[in-house]
Amino acid sequence: MNIGKTIKMLRAAAGLNQKEMAARIDLSASALSLIESGDREATVATLQAVSRVLGVPLSVLLVENEEIPDNMTLQQKQDVERVQELLSEVVKSLVMEKFKTNDRREHAQRD
Repeated sequence: MNIGKTIKMLRAAAGLNQKEMAARIDLSASALSLIESGDREATVATLQAVSRVLGVPLSVLLVENEEIPDNMTLQQKQDVERVQELLSEVVKSLVMEKFKTNDRREHAQRD
């Protein structure tokens, strides 16, 4: 998974649309769209802002799934793919939980 796809997945897990996320990281929605599609590189400042808004370490955005070597058996390739999927789901769950917790705090403060 590339950085853009990771950002898109985590943004969606946080319940933010592109316009909302772009506003929080001081970027246009079209620029964010280009980053998420892989047509534009994100600057370090943008990655730091995304990390801050989503509440994930910068390293989560930078770690990309490695290509699976051709010399692996089919079972090994399937195992590696499954581990990558599980890691992705764990990170997505953590982001979702963070935003649920923030929403509960905001509602409690209003009441």
